[in-house]
Amino acid sequence: SDNPAQFTVAARQRTAVPLEFRVDDDEVDLTGSYDITVTVDEPHPPVIVVANAAGAITGSTHAPSIAVFPARGDGDVAPLRTIAGPSTTLTTAIDLAVASDRIVVSDGDAIAMFALDASGDVAPVARIAGPTTGLTSTLGIAVASGVIYVLQHDTILVFPMIANGDVAPTRQITNTGIQEAFHLQVDHDSIYVLDSGFVSPPQIKVFPASASGDTAPTRVMQWTPALGGQGFGLAVRGSEIFTLSQQSIDVLPIDGGFFVEPVRSVVPVLDAFQITEFRNELYVAGWLDNTVRVYADAAATGATPLRTISGPSTGLDAPVAVVAH
Repeated sequence: SDNPAQFTVAARQRTAVPLEFRVDDDEVDLTGSYDITVTVDEPHPPVIVVANAAGAITGSTHAPSIAVFPARGDGDVAPLRTIAGPSTTLTTAIDLAVASDRIVVSDGDAIAMFALDASGDVAPVARIAGPTTGLTSTLGIAVASGVIYVLQHDTILVFPMIANGDVAPTRQITNTGIQEAFHLQVDHDSIYVLDSGFVSPPQIKVFPASASGDTAPTRVMQWTPALGGQGFGLAVRGSEIFTLSQQSIDVLPIDGGFFVEPVRSVVPVLDAFQITEFRNELYVAGWLDNTVRVYADAAATGATPLRTISGPSTGLDAPVAVVAH
């Protein structure tokens, strides 16, 4: 096989990498001693990508932007690069995902896509928008298996990653019973939606990733956050769901029933809006205090951040979403 063999690993997807070993003429006795060593070189250092909603939610005159920081960034650090300006077409930048070296942004009545290495006032490499798309006020967004899932009111619209222009969704998941949701994740062949619960404890509603048409959740999990309050964000990893509320991170078992008790909680975690998990760490977007805080995934009550990106050099401006890649 090629040396090196090029392959891409996408979040929450399995990548097959076939390796072939060949000898000419001779037979190989596999009862002997053979050492096969596999070395993986990443094409780029890991980064975090942050959506700055800016004036879209604060009322300021600042326009939304996308900022990229080193994943190990700490303190008052400048972004590696920033996507901002009129050519970007960004109007809200309320959520984002990264897949296939593209940044996929939930942006009002559109889905905008940028190259991961894009910088400056650049146009999207693709933009899904127009009356045929059905996009009017997008919220949470997720990408899995080459498919974009975008949350809008009580409906989830599904587009292929290769979509561009005024195109219809390939599927619509409707009449879901979602009331007030901001974020969703796709994992375990399921869609997990955090229904924030303005008038009741928050819930996670689970749908088949392949669903189409009117679809009730296959399962609903309801919990009471450690310090109460509204639920905002969630991240799925293995057998755990990390939920973010107004004052805490609560960890739930992924197979929980309707009334579920958190396995553990991290308090206090204030002024945050979205959470993502990456390499045993939790990244939290602090939209009110303009920070990105990093916690250990095993953190419990009283834990303090391992690192905090904060300060004027960061350019953080109402960061409402963060993903790692």
